[in-house]
Amino acid sequence: MKSLPGRAQNTSMRLTPSSRQMIVVALACLPICFTGGLINRWEGAMLLAYHLAYTLYLILAATYHDALPAFSATLLYYFALPLTALTLAVLVMQERRRRS
Repeated sequence: MKSLPGRAQNTSMRLTPSSRQMIVVALACLPICFTGGLINRWEGAMLLAYHLAYTLYLILAATYHDALPAFSATLLYYFALPLTALTLAVLVMQERRRRS
């Protein structure tokens, strides 16, 4: 693939770790946006859990801990994404019940 004159060629389309983190944060905020900005206690507890997990991630990253890659993958695929999907599913069911 030829690059255009005066433009840098992007050789990698991979997401950086900070890009992935921003995507997870955006997904975590979806339940709050879905409920019109109101946060119930259980949603607050979920956000607190996200915050604690992210703080632990930052500590591991700052200390270059060997467990960081495994923790990052576990945090994303087994904690943040499933918990957000479950929360969205519960909110959709609640909204359907409320409307019917």
